[in-house]
Amino acid sequence: MVDLTASRARRRRRKSARSEATGTKGSPERKRCHVNKLPTEVLQKIFSYLKVEEQLLARQVCSRWRAVADSCLALRRDLYLSGKPPPLVTVTDDLLEWLLPRMPRLRCLVIGRAGQQRPLNLDIVSRHCRHLCLAVLAPFHVDEPSLRRLCASCPRLRAVVLPPQCRRRPLLGPLLAELLPQLRYWASQPVCHRRRRRSHRRHRCERSRADN
Repeated sequence: MVDLTASRARRRRRKSARSEATGTKGSPERKRCHVNKLPTEVLQKIFSYLKVEEQLLARQVCSRWRAVADSCLALRRDLYLSGKPPPLVTVTDDLLEWLLPRMPRLRCLVIGRAGQQRPLNLDIVSRHCRHLCLAVLAPFHVDEPSLRRLCASCPRLRAVVLPPQCRRRPLLGPLLAELLPQLRYWASQPVCHRRRRRSHRRHRCERSRADN
C-alpha cells in the first residue's frame, strides 16, 4: 500500500522549496506586475526612450507612472507630434494648453498637419514657450499679429517653417527676418500631393557681421 498522505506532504514540501528559491510563492505573487518594484530613477530612464505620445498614454496607467511621465516631460527639449494615421494622440488646442506648461525646457516644436481638421491657435505657443529655437507651424493659423507675439516671446528662434497658406502672404518672411535677430532661414511648407512631393522653399537670411 502506498501512503498517499506522506507522498502529498513530500510534494507540498518540494513545491514550497522551489517557490522560495525562485521567489514566486503562491499564485497571486506570480500574477503581480514587478515593474513597479523598479526604482524611480530606472523608470525615468525607461520613459525617456518613449515618444511624447507614448508618455502621454503611459501616464494614464497609475499615479506613479503619471509622476514619472510628468518628470520626463519637464526634462524634454523637443516636442514632435507627427499626426500620421493612426495617431496615438489627437493634437488640439486643449492638449497644447495642458502640455506646453509642463515642458519649460522646450527648444524644438515640430507638429505635423496630417489629420488636422482645424488650425491650431498660435497664441498658445506664445504664452507658454520662451526658449524655442526651431518651430514648425504647419497646423497653426498664422497671421501678422500672432507672428509678432511669437517673435516677442521666443527671440531665440533660428528656423521657422510656416504653413502653406502663408505663401499668399509674402510679407511674413521679411517680417520674421526683421523681428528675429538670430534667424537663419525660414521656409513655407508646400501643400502635400499624393503622387509627388515638393521640397520646402527655404529663404536664408543674409546678415552682415555688424548686424550680428
